[in-house]
Amino acid sequence: MVNKTGGLLRFFAYSTGAVALWLVSVIVFVLPSQDPANLPLWIAITAGFFTFSLISLWHLSRHNKPWLRFAVVALAIPAVGFGVFQVVSMIAPSGGHFEGYLLLMGLILTGHGLAALAHTFMDRSVPGPRS
Repeated sequence: MVNKTGGLLRFFAYSTGAVALWLVSVIVFVLPSQDPANLPLWIAITAGFFTFSLISLWHLSRHNKPWLRFAVVALAIPAVGFGVFQVVSMIAPSGGHFEGYLLLMGLILTGHGLAALAHTFMDRSVPGPRS
């Protein structure tokens, strides 16, 4: 089962990295002229996407490191929360308008977080507590 969850985690890690690369292009080409006040927010979000993507890929290549396992879990839990929040807020907008890119980002982040948790807790080669 670890091989399947590892493949899923790899898919979502690359997807999250692709979103981060897309966000870099938005930060460079769109936001300076359209919404410069939100540049710091989107830079932070982009850094978070890159970080989660890279840590997940690193975990897949060196999964026997307990501290790396902790880092993946520490990033996956808020990723799932933020992703679910984005999906719910786009499916049932309350007074706002629909933003398809936020829905897609939320779905990718939720999938990535769940895949990271599944892979991390199903991997028996790393010592640590398991339910």
